[in-house]
Amino acid sequence: MSTESAYIAAQAAEQAAVAARAAKLEAAAKTIREAPVETLPPLEMMHKIGSHSPDHFRGNAGALFEEIARRLRLNETSRVLDLGCGCGRMAIPFVEFLDNGRLYGCDVWGDGIAWCNANLVGRGNAEFHVQPAANNYYFERFNEQARNSFALPWLPDGVLDASFAISVFTHLIIEDAFSYLKEINRATKPGGLGYFTFFVIDKYFIAYRDRTGHHAALAERQSGCFHAYEGQDFFGGFTHSVLRSLFEQTGWNIVTYETGLWAEKPGARSYQDTFVLEKKG
Repeated sequence: MSTESAYIAAQAAEQAAVAARAAKLEAAAKTIREAPVETLPPLEMMHKIGSHSPDHFRGNAGALFEEIARRLRLNETSRVLDLGCGCGRMAIPFVEFLDNGRLYGCDVWGDGIAWCNANLVGRGNAEFHVQPAANNYYFERFNEQARNSFALPWLPDGVLDASFAISVFTHLIIEDAFSYLKEINRATKPGGLGYFTFFVIDKYFIAYRDRTGHHAALAERQSGCFHAYEGQDFFGGFTHSVLRSLFEQTGWNIVTYETGLWAEKPGARSYQDTFVLEKKG
């Protein structure tokens, strides 16, 4: 009678661990996908972050949560930063998932942070912070004279396993993007990962603009950096070369890059262009 080889036993153990993690991810995603409306932020708050209805809020959050958790190899002990957490769209499933880990959330939007602190800290595995901004151009007119120097002093050095920012860098000028990437890198463990979305200005965007007339107002404000519009419509886009330099200067390596649907780019799955970055060892 043959005995099970060590290789087969290891395969079975790995498969069981993968299945258990998948079940945990699915259960956490279910908490947002099936969340009763009365447990969610008010509709006017959803509008602030671009969701037109509770169904959109729930569906978008569930899909993004599973995508991010899988791509960043997270488990229930991970320590994760949600940069631009808003009113808790992603925090709701992450608080459920991170049993023995921790979620750190921050945003320039005080009302969104207040909702998170009132509704999402009961399990003791999450904290939320208002990010002061001298030039809060997501909610106000852009002030050329006011300069931000974003810091995250409540994050210790090297504490993070991973971080993510959905539709944050798409609303920033290059100086503010630099501040955030440098601070996140400081707080990340060597080899830790980040999932960040951008608007990449490339040949596909140029062809899309010329074909559709969309974003014709976009102007190059400095080399490789493009801005347009005001308030929540503020658009910040960067060329590949600018982003590669930005990542290099702030201590990140590019792991993967995926094009976005926003400019009908080929091969796109998600709306915005997405980078998975790794902190240099």
